[in-house]
Amino acid sequence: MNQIKESATYKAAMKRCYETPQNTPHHIYDVGHHIEVVVSHIPKEYADDITITAAMLHDIGKPDVRETKPDGTDRFIGHAKRSAEIAEEILDETGICRDKKTILWIIKHHEIGDVMRPKTIRRMLNEMGLSNILRLFVVRYADIMGQSDYERSEKLNTIIANLDILSMVLKEEDKSDMTVLVLKTYIKKEEEKERHERLTQRNGLLQKGHEQDL
Repeated sequence: MNQIKESATYKAAMKRCYETPQNTPHHIYDVGHHIEVVVSHIPKEYADDITITAAMLHDIGKPDVRETKPDGTDRFIGHAKRSAEIAEEILDETGICRDKKTILWIIKHHEIGDVMRPKTIRRMLNEMGLSNILRLFVVRYADIMGQSDYERSEKLNTIIANLDILSMVLKEEDKSDMTVLVLKTYIKKEEEKERHERLTQRNGLLQKGHEQDL
């Protein structure tokens, strides 16, 4: 990790990230602080060098593609592709080549926002292997936790649904693996916690409004 932080390309890119706001309901931080929070949300049991590096670089290209719409909100179309391009420069600059393919693959695919088809997950399994698919879902989880709470529960449930499909595909191929269930259980607990906090917050607002009416 220190190699990356010492990279001139990384330093320049992160400077721009800290200067780039994200005016969208999905975010509360500028790009740079969002990246920091995402890295902090990688669970310790999944925090290997590949996963942490992918998290550090997953949004590093956002400043290059930022577009502010007439209503004042921002969008970052193509940021995963641009982030992978900058990440490749950084990895080449620091000599991190052994895991480059996996890191770039995670960055390119980290925006998983929909429930995937079994054949898509099967293709990913054949191309990258189970361990790297799990790394991808871990980065996606951390990415969601580093955003605002807007639709957070729904986003987490999409990961859970994709893990269910992954389990189904593995079972069909007689390759069932407990690591999928472990990750699903971890994320499910976070989703339940999120839902409980939102419900408590809503009930508190309702109670406050009721007291003001009395």
